[in-house]
Amino acid sequence: NCMFTNPGKSLKTFATIIFWLIIVLSTLSVAIMTAKDGYIVVMLSLIPTLIVSALVGYSISIFIFAFGELVENSTSIRKHLERIEYLNDQH
Repeated sequence: NCMFTNPGKSLKTFATIIFWLIIVLSTLSVAIMTAKDGYIVVMLSLIPTLIVSALVGYSISIFIFAFGELVENSTSIRKHLERIEYLNDQH
């Protein structure tokens, strides 16, 4: 139910989870490939893959997080405007 009452916070949490999931999965894939083949050349070729995966994960997460922040801010602005309208109607 929190997902529908506070979607901005849900998006920000989702962005954090996606980021760490990409980091963990890319690290595991590099570790598995290195352990499987065991060659230094394979390890050196997978390090850029790990770096790119981290950058992609960060890029995706930052956009989702920023959108969540935008949703939270617009919700806050709407609540303040409703309060101002209510106070103006009282006078």
